[in-house]
Amino acid sequence: MAPLLAIGAYIITGYLVDDKPATANQAQLQLIANCLPTENTCLFFVEDLELKLVSNEQKNQQQLAVISTKAISNLSLALGKNDSFMQFPMMKSDNSRYWQIKLKPNDNIKKHQQLRLAFTYNETSYFAESKVYF
Repeated sequence: MAPLLAIGAYIITGYLVDDKPATANQAQLQLIANCLPTENTCLFFVEDLELKLVSNEQKNQQQLAVISTKAISNLSLALGKNDSFMQFPMMKSDNSRYWQIKLKPNDNIKKHQQLRLAFTYNETSYFAESKVYF
C-alpha cells in the first residue's frame, strides 16, 4: 500500500507545483541592430528604458561606458571570447545613469567578441547578451 501512496503523491505533486521559473521578476533587453560601441550604435531597450554602450580610446586603452535614460542599480558587465567571460568592476556617476568599466593597465577589451550585462531598475532585474564589435 505504501508504494501506491508514494506514486500517487508524486503524481499529485506534479499537478500542484508551478512550472513557471523563479525568474518571473526578470526581463530581457532588446538590441537594436549590431552592437558597435566604437561607432556609438550599441543600443538596448525595454519599455521606457534605453541603454547605450559607447567606447573610445583614452591613454592607449579602449574604454567602455554604459549610459541609461533612467537611474539603474547593480550593473554587472562581462565581456567574453569563445564563451569564456571576464567580469569587470564598474564605476558609476552620482545619478546612476552613467557607468564605466574599471580597467587594469594591461586589460584589452578589443579582443572580446561577446557581451553580457545585468542590472536592476524599479525592483526588476534586466539582462542582455549580444555579440560585440570593437
